[in-house]
Amino acid sequence: MRITDLLNKESILLGGAPKSKSEAIDMLVELQVKGGKIADKDEYKKKVTK
Repeated sequence: MRITDLLNKESILLGGAPKSKSEAIDMLVELQVKGGKIADKDEYKKKVTK
């Protein structure tokens, strides 16, 4: 999978201001889910934090 496969308008947040690395990852995961590109939220988060 390429990063361009994951990006669309729904998966981008301009001006986001996470207060921690954990919050940034949570925001990333939620945006990808909202964009309709992630089927398994928990599995995706595991792979991102691995």
